[in-house]
Amino acid sequence: MKQRYIDRDVLTHFVREKKIYEDKEYHNVVFVGCDENGTARHAHKRGTYSNAAGYRGNVEGSDPKYSFNYIGTSSILYVFEAPIDMLSFITLHKNGWQQHSYVALDGVAEHAMLHVLSKNMYLKNVVLCLDHDPAGIEASGRLADILHEKGYASVSCLQPACKDWNEDLKAQHGITPIPAKQHPKLEACKELCGEIRYLCSHIKSVKNPHVMLMERYEKAVPLMQSSRSTDRQKAVLMEQLLSMAVYALFAVMAQYRQLEKPVNFKQLTDELCHSYHPHQDRGKMKTKAEDIQRDVDAINDQLNTSGIRILEDKQKLIASYMSLALNCVKAQIFVCLEEQEQKIKALQKQNEGRDDYMQAVCEGFMQPGI
Repeated sequence: MKQRYIDRDVLTHFVREKKIYEDKEYHNVVFVGCDENGTARHAHKRGTYSNAAGYRGNVEGSDPKYSFNYIGTSSILYVFEAPIDMLSFITLHKNGWQQHSYVALDGVAEHAMLHVLSKNMYLKNVVLCLDHDPAGIEASGRLADILHEKGYASVSCLQPACKDWNEDLKAQHGITPIPAKQHPKLEACKELCGEIRYLCSHIKSVKNPHVMLMERYEKAVPLMQSSRSTDRQKAVLMEQLLSMAVYALFAVMAQYRQLEKPVNFKQLTDELCHSYHPHQDRGKMKTKAEDIQRDVDAINDQLNTSGIRILEDKQKLIASYMSLALNCVKAQIFVCLEEQEQKIKALQKQNEGRDDYMQAVCEGFMQPGI
C-alpha cells in the first residue's frame, strides 16, 4: 500500500475498524463491507505485488450491496469504482473527511450506492467520482440517470485529473501517472457542435428552415438505409446530417422569436452539446435513422395540426426540433467513429502483413546455405 501513497492516518482508521486487513496466504489487501449490525457481508481482495498484473476480486459469497464504505454525518455521498480510489480521494481531501460518506462499488454497478442511500435517508447530495476514462464517463451518466429516476435532484460528477484518484495521488508524489482518457463520442460531439455553431452564425437568415430541413432529410434517407456506403456517400450523408441539424436550430430560433424569448445560436449549440450522453447513444445507423424519422414524423404531425398553437404546443415543437438536431449529431458521430475504426483495422492488417513478410524474410536468411 506504500506505493499507493494512501495517508497513514486514513489507512489506520479503517484498519482499526477492521475494514482493512492483509490476508496471510497471498498477502492481498482485503477491504471489508459490513451490514448495519457491523457484520462482515462483503470482502474485496486487491493484490499488493507491484510487479504483478494486479489481482482483484470479491470473496465468494459477498453481497454486492455491502461493499467497502464509510458513513458520515453530512448530506454528501461520494461514489467510487474501487476502494483504492476512495482512500486516495480521502487522502487528497483529508480535511474534515469523516463528516462525509463514501462508497466503493467494486465496479460500476449501482447496488451498493443505492443500498447506502436507502439506509441513510439524510444523504441527499450524491457526487459520482468514477474513473476519467470512457467506461467511467458512461457509468457516471448511467448512475446519474438511475439516481434521478429515484428522485435524487442533487447529483454531480467529479472527475480526477488523471485516469483515477490514485493516479492523481501518485502525481502529487512525483510519479508519472496514467493520464485521463476522454470519451471519443464526447470529443466528436464537441467538434460537431462547434461546426454547427459556426454555420449557424455565418448564415444570415433562412426563410423557411423546415422546408430546407425536409429537403435535406429526403436526400439523407437513402444514404442512411444503405448497408455498404462508399467514402463519397458517407461524406454526402455527413453533409446532409449537418445541414439538417443547422436548419433544425433555425426552426427552433423561429419558434423562440414567436415566443419573444431572446436566444442565440451559442446557447442552442451549448444546450445541444450538453444534452448528449454517450451512455444513451446506442445502436448502429439503422437505429439512428429510425430515431431521426420518429422526430421528423413528430414535427410534421405538430405542424399539420390545425388550430392556434398555444405555449405548450410551441414548447413541444421546440423540443422535437432539438431532439432531431441531437439525433443528427448522433448519426454523424456514428459515421465518424466507424470510419476511424475502419482505418485502425486497415492499419493493423497492414502491420500484420508487414510482420508476416519480415518473419518470412528472417526465416529465409536462417536457412542453410544463405
